[in-house]
Amino acid sequence: MNAQPVVLAVEDDPEFLKALQVVLSRFGLKVIGAASAEDFMKVMDQLRPDLYLIDLQLGTECGFELIKKLRSDLKVIAPVLVISGTKATEQIAHAIELGANDYIVKPLDRIFLASKLSRFLDVEQLDEHTSEYRNLPSGRVAARIEFKSRVLVVDELGVKLTTSSLVPKGTVLKLRCEPLRQAGIENGEALVTVVSTELDLETQSYLIYVEFDGVDSEFMQSIRRWLTEKTV
Repeated sequence: MNAQPVVLAVEDDPEFLKALQVVLSRFGLKVIGAASAEDFMKVMDQLRPDLYLIDLQLGTECGFELIKKLRSDLKVIAPVLVISGTKATEQIAHAIELGANDYIVKPLDRIFLASKLSRFLDVEQLDEHTSEYRNLPSGRVAARIEFKSRVLVVDELGVKLTTSSLVPKGTVLKLRCEPLRQAGIENGEALVTVVSTELDLETQSYLIYVEFDGVDSEFMQSIRRWLTEKTV
């Protein structure tokens, strides 16, 4: 493997390719981008990457053909991961039959991507990012998981946070923060449910919006009063 692992990515969506290059570079990887199968093969003549990322939907071209060429014709043994904008299991299964090792589904998720890549590349930064994923307990077993976050906005329905931890939509949390304490909420705590999670590529963090769960009229009055005082 090269001192700095090299990834060759073929992707005909320039915005997605740019995002991919930004994220992978922060993982300590060198990314060579190709916008078409033709460009991909030109780069192939000049270097041998440590890993390949191939978009299955390459306009009129087909990612399946590239996988077949790599495995059957060129006898490439480096890992091949496919990128798909759809979770169509038949397409993904066919790609794996042709020799792909794994797949990534759009839109891009940093933690999910790091987890996939860490199976094939030994890079310290990948381990750092995968360790941020919170394996939340399943079933009804009580558990306690803590992570740091920063409050961005508080409104009558909930709170917008930023955090380096990926927390799945639908997760119920106990939120403790200074704004709730200032609003007169006991211990500054409230039960909330994660309703949306979005990756911010600029800050490489997650924007999470949580809604207050099971609150009473007294709670809402405290929040409204505090919001009113802040705007005066």
